[in-house]
Amino acid sequence: MADRVDVVIVGGGLAGLAAAAGLAQAGIGVRLYDRGHFEGRPGGGIVSGTTLGPLGGPSVPMEVPFDRDVGERRWLFLTRTGEVALDFLDAPSPMPSEGLHTVRTSTLAPWLAERARTLGADLRPGTAVDGLRREGRGPISGVRVRGADVEALVTILADGGSLRATPNAPLRRPSAEVAEAFWTLPARSVSARLGARAGSGTVIEALFGELSPEGPAGGYLLPFRSGIAVGAVVGTTAAPPGGAEELLGRFERHPSVTPLVQGGQRGAVTKTQLADRPEIGRPLSGEGFLAVGTAGGLAAVSATRFLAVDAALRSGAIAGEVARDAVINHDASALRLSAYPLSLGADGLLAELRAARDSGRRFRSAPGVARGVPKAVNALFHELMTESGGPKRRMLPTARAVRRKEKLSRRTLLRALLVAGRWR
Repeated sequence: MADRVDVVIVGGGLAGLAAAAGLAQAGIGVRLYDRGHFEGRPGGGIVSGTTLGPLGGPSVPMEVPFDRDVGERRWLFLTRTGEVALDFLDAPSPMPSEGLHTVRTSTLAPWLAERARTLGADLRPGTAVDGLRREGRGPISGVRVRGADVEALVTILADGGSLRATPNAPLRRPSAEVAEAFWTLPARSVSARLGARAGSGTVIEALFGELSPEGPAGGYLLPFRSGIAVGAVVGTTAAPPGGAEELLGRFERHPSVTPLVQGGQRGAVTKTQLADRPEIGRPLSGEGFLAVGTAGGLAAVSATRFLAVDAALRSGAIAGEVARDAVINHDASALRLSAYPLSLGADGLLAELRAARDSGRRFRSAPGVARGVPKAVNALFHELMTESGGPKRRMLPTARAVRRKEKLSRRTLLRALLVAGRWR
């Protein structure tokens, strides 16, 4: 006789744990299997305060162990040995439930696991799932674990995509690659190097320009309490022989970045490959199942960012709400569970990820934007700020002269504006 539970979740990352916590708080019987022990991956990401609220009630944003408020953003236009930086100050958030924060996955995942367990979720770490429970092409009705059936009305796939709800559908090839390393540093060093205001931090996004002669590439730095995450983003067709990891090394050795991580201890490099569009073989919902986080293709890379943490938490929380309604109504039909992608659309998450994918695709298809614009920006500021002893030209004539000298076409500038309009 099969073991039975209302909802079974495969995968103990942020998306699966967010769904488990929400279901347990609603009094739904939920069991989560994970091959690991909820330790989380290195590094982290940026989340909004409104994302943290649904994790368990109005006081949760005050309790969630986020690292720093995002108080400033900085864009770097790199050459091989120099850079021009543009700073953008964000208005301070009067409440933790508002604004943006950086979070470390290795801190947030154990916290979420403990919260879900306290609320009554049945968490089973160190347990791999053999496969999905289904008959032929019929509905998914649970999972198989160690040769035994576990029956569930709703199965939530949060495993990153290793279990495919549609086995025969082709997957899209990855179009972008991300490599990230976490540098452990004392909190005071992070504050001194990437502190915008008291308790807040500066997020850096960089266009590599001449640093990546093979093709368009970008990178980012995220400040945390105990270190800095450094990442590199590149298209799979334009990557150097060592891929994004080689570009990450160049970025870390750049004169603008080395002082920020100097004296820190570099952790292992994590690598991620993503498609510009969600994978065909990973539908978001269907008869008896929902797919959250990267299992549903809910992650994206732009020219200079990797968006996954906020998407994982939001998709997990929304999936938990849809699964709860399915259990209450004893209905896990494809029609009932189609409320999940509709809710993701109403939340704005799908539009945000689509904008990031569009930005990344445009950036990687426009070498002039990736190389010419950083070089021209550096040349412009050099002309404006260097004293030559003669009279200075006005900014607009100087910009025109630099554009002509660098052979930057109006078409390239227009494409740069189109890409930049999708970064925010």
